[in-house]
Amino acid sequence: MSGLAVSLDARGVKVYSMTSYKALPAWLSEGQRRKLRKDDDFRRRVQLLNGFDFPTASQKVRMTPDGSCVIVTGTYPPGVKIYELEEMGLKVERRLDCEAVDFRILSEDFSKLVFLLADRTVAFHAAYGKHYSLRIPRFGRCMDYQPASCDLLLGGAGDEVYRLNLDEGRFQEPLKVPFEGVNSLSLSPVHHLIAAGGEGYVHFVDPRSRA
Repeated sequence: MSGLAVSLDARGVKVYSMTSYKALPAWLSEGQRRKLRKDDDFRRRVQLLNGFDFPTASQKVRMTPDGSCVIVTGTYPPGVKIYELEEMGLKVERRLDCEAVDFRILSEDFSKLVFLLADRTVAFHAAYGKHYSLRIPRFGRCMDYQPASCDLLLGGAGDEVYRLNLDEGRFQEPLKVPFEGVNSLSLSPVHHLIAAGGEGYVHFVDPRSRA
C-alpha cells in the first residue's frame, strides 16, 4: 500500500511523492475500516495493482459491476487480464485468437465475458475460459449489451446493428441506421434507448417501438 505525500516546490507547484505505508490488517472489522475513512493519511493512500500492464499496449479497461475485478484487454500478443482488487494482483490471464476491438461483462463478476475480435469473431468466455465463438457478417467496431431483452448489440461496417439474443441463441432482425459505419453504441439504463454513433452522425432507436 502506498500514499501520496504532497509538497510545494520553489515555484509553488504541487509535487506528489509516493510514500510507503503498512498494509491494513486482514482482521480489521468493517466498523474499524469505516472509521479509517476519516483519517487523512488513509484517504490519500494509493493502492497499486501488481503487473498492471501489457507488453505493447492496453486497449479497453472495465470494472465488474460488483467492483471486485478490473478487466483489461491488450496486445501484443492479444490477450485479456483479470485483476482481483481485494488481492491487488493478477487473477487470470488468457490469450485471445486476435486483437480485441471491444468487450462487455455479462455478469456481476468476471464469470461471463464477451469479446468482439478484429477478425469478425464474437467470443464468449466463462469462468473456466473460452466457451463458444461465432462470426458476424462484417467487421465489428463496437458492442453493447441490453440486459432487459438479453440482446447483444454489434455495430461495425455497414448500416446495420446486429442483434444477437443470448436467451434464444439466435440473431434477431438487425437495426437499420441512416449512415454507413457504426463506430459506437450506448444504451440508456433507464428506458433502454439505443444510441448509435457514426462519422458525423448520432442515431437513436427506441427498442419498444415497432415502427
